[in-house]
Amino acid sequence: MNKIKSIFIILVALLVLVSCSTRKDKWLNRSYNAITTKYNILYNGNLAFEEGLNEINEKHKDDFWEQLQLEPITFERPKPSLMPFSRSPNSTDQEKEEKELTTFDKAEEKAVKAIQMHSMNIGGRERNSQIDDAYLLLGKSRYYTQRFIPAIEAFNYVIVNYPYADLINETRIWRAKTNIRLDNEKFAIETLKIVLASDDLEDRVKEQAHTALAIAYVKTDSVQNAIKQLTLATQTQVNVPQAARNMFVLGQLYASQNKKDSAAIAFQTLINFKRAPYKFRIQAHLDLAKSATKDSVIGLRIAKLEKLIKVRENRPYLDGLYYQLGSLEQRRDSLHAALPYYRKSLAVPNGADIQKTYAYEKLGNIAFEHSLFVRASSYYDSILQLTKESTDRRIRKIRRKHKSLAALTAFETTLKTNDSVLKLAALPYSAQKKYFEKYIDQLKKADEKRAKEQLKQISFGSSFS
Repeated sequence: MNKIKSIFIILVALLVLVSCSTRKDKWLNRSYNAITTKYNILYNGNLAFEEGLNEINEKHKDDFWEQLQLEPITFERPKPSLMPFSRSPNSTDQEKEEKELTTFDKAEEKAVKAIQMHSMNIGGRERNSQIDDAYLLLGKSRYYTQRFIPAIEAFNYVIVNYPYADLINETRIWRAKTNIRLDNEKFAIETLKIVLASDDLEDRVKEQAHTALAIAYVKTDSVQNAIKQLTLATQTQVNVPQAARNMFVLGQLYASQNKKDSAAIAFQTLINFKRAPYKFRIQAHLDLAKSATKDSVIGLRIAKLEKLIKVRENRPYLDGLYYQLGSLEQRRDSLHAALPYYRKSLAVPNGADIQKTYAYEKLGNIAFEHSLFVRASSYYDSILQLTKESTDRRIRKIRRKHKSLAALTAFETTLKTNDSVLKLAALPYSAQKKYFEKYIDQLKKADEKRAKEQLKQISFGSSFS
């Protein structure tokens, strides 16, 4: 029995060794190398790639006051090193490699390993059906490490050598996105149009192609074309987070064209999209409030925002909700109702600094319009304290306004002081005497209070000793 078992093990081992060969075009060899590539090397490579993608999404912070990026990536500039080839005398090559290797580098490493170990290029034709997947993973990994030229090389290899591969259209889309990063939008647009002209495209691929086309048109300031592509992209909702982002940007683009009704429809569609990430839906409510102009619509928006404020889940968004309520009230000339909402927006714990600057700006502008220049200057000063290093156009404008108010506020302060002195001088002697006696009493009480606090501190120190 043991002899039969040993023979069986030897035969299986020989079979595996024979099937490992990448130089024989046999069904067993093709199947073995394809399965090993897909379920071992590429599986681990795709896991590393997804991990890196999640890290990028977590690091990226959306600024909903600006037009959102259609591709939520914040590329970090590589930090220059003064001694790029220096290393610690005690560190080994392996430790250095592990320290510098990112998740995308690991994914690229797996893709290269799959190509080197399991490529079956026999007679000028690739026999391993998973190698095109490996090249696609290689290109995507290079894309996210900002090595765009090598990424295009990987994509081109698939397009030239595997023209009938299942992933050919997806590869073309990734090559187009890479060209957009290299400011080659014209070629990217032509490529994407060819992809969309293909028959029987999957909804997933259509969505990717329309979104990539919208990215190219946004970058070239072709707003109408971008709106058209985003409208087509939102018809399929395979990638839910991307679909929600596309809807929000579509609303923003309509708003930038002053097409408020179309913007309202886009934001309302996003609100009704229950599968969308909650941050997009709540921000759609806020942007929907921005597009309200008629009194009847403003009343409905106010009622809706007041309901949202009562929902516990919306606590992280209270500063924005209060601000928009103030803006709506101000829009219908109810300053007495708007001012408390702006102040509530500022009083929200852990409120966003960018949101605070807009609330301070509203309060500053209102004070300025009512000739309360000292108060307006203090509000503008609060904005500048929150944005000391900002070079944003809006902040530069506020900085100039604050500077021009400086001389005016100094003059107003002096004027108020002189008015007080003149009023005091015009009073009868008895009234002046009463005023100063009251003032002296206040100073005495303040001194006594200060002395008692000092004695209390001294006695507390002695007892502690």
